Amino acid sequence: MIFDRVENAEVYLGVDSRIARGLELLKQDFSQTPVGRYEVDDGMFYMIQEYETKPENLAEAHRKYVDIQCMLSGAEIIAVQNVNESVEAEAHPDRDLWLYERKGGNEIAVTAGTFMIVWPQDAHAAAIAVKAPEKVRKVVVKIKIA
Repeated sequence: MIFDRVENAEVYLGVDSRIARGLELLKQDFSQTPVGRYEVDDGMFYMIQEYETKPENLAEAHRKYVDIQCMLSGAEIIAVQNVNESVEAEAHPDRDLWLYERKGGNEIAVTAGTFMIVWPQDAHAAAIAVKAPEKVRKVVVKIKIA
């Protein structure tokens, strides 16, 4: 897992060429982009999401994709835990989605202008309210790795 501010994204361009392409997308102005899914190329797409945060959420993980989650407005907690130390609650392999009970891990306040990169070993519970529920807007870049 990597967590940082968007203006520092260039530090991570050498991690992997696919990650670099995903981070380059964060330079776009998404303020007028409607909620939805947008194809970039084979193996990469992004989603603009808007939702209200809530007090708690299950953690999720993906085996075929790395996520770059970037907060555009609002704030949420994303709790990250290792999948090998997690109890599986549900599995949806057809959607590349595994859900896990929340157990320990690290809670990070993701605010406007910050991003987080999570790999398959990083079960992550997003949409958790920082103090009280609030509306957030974010872009999630999905990068196929398997």
